Amino acid sequence: MIHLICLGNPLHADDGFGAAMVHRLAAMTWPETVRVLDGTARISPVTLFENCHHAVVIESLPRRLGTPGEILRLDGAGYRGHPPDQFNGGTAAVLAAVRRQPSGGPSIEVMGPVVASRLPFAPGLTPLVMAAAHSLTVRLAQEFGGVRPPMRKRLRA
Repeated sequence: MIHLICLGNPLHADDGFGAAMVHRLAAMTWPETVRVLDGTARISPVTLFENCHHAVVIESLPRRLGTPGEILRLDGAGYRGHPPDQFNGGTAAVLAAVRRQPSGGPSIEVMGPVVASRLPFAPGLTPLVMAAAHSLTVRLAQEFGGVRPPMRKRLRA
């Protein structure tokens, strides 16, 4: 089983990338071996890593890692993420807790765009990160077998 786990806080600008992605990914049809999970409102997202052999964490990435809007794929074993602050405990802490499980947890990757803005209480993604949402959706669909629902035709009056 593969889990696509979306993390982030939609109230803090580009940190809301995971919340935007969970809606995009949940609207698609995935093979039975792939689950899309919303970790944006969870107090303990560690449980989202159970019952899978591979997890892809989808979230915005710290600016120190690259150019804003650039999509990166990182090994979860050494991922440090955004520094913890008063608004979140940090994905790195979640991944460390998963690795401390008796089973050692699944293999983990982290994917997402480098943030352009992470302002507290400034909802909405920047244009660079919004564009990355489309690119990453296509990439995940190609890799894990997601299919978009058919487009509905608009009727002309």
